[in-house]
Amino acid sequence: MGRDGGARPADGKSGQGRNKIDLTEARKFWAFQRPKAAPPPKVRDSLWPVTDIDRFVQAQREKEHLQPAADADRATLIRRVTFD
Repeated sequence: MGRDGGARPADGKSGQGRNKIDLTEARKFWAFQRPKAAPPPKVRDSLWPVTDIDRFVQAQREKEHLQPAADADRATLIRRVTFD
């Protein structure tokens, strides 16, 4: 039996080297790539977006023909913040 509780190979070798990993090829995997900045999309309503993230949200809303809701009043905002 091996240290991990599994049976040893019949030839007595530890089994090392069977699954060689090509590190150069492994580094090409998508999860190891640096993120690339995406330019913010152009939007028709340029008054609503304040930040670049807002532009992404607005672009999706325009795509789905949705309008933003009106701003909440002070009492509603306080209720939302303190709701637990």
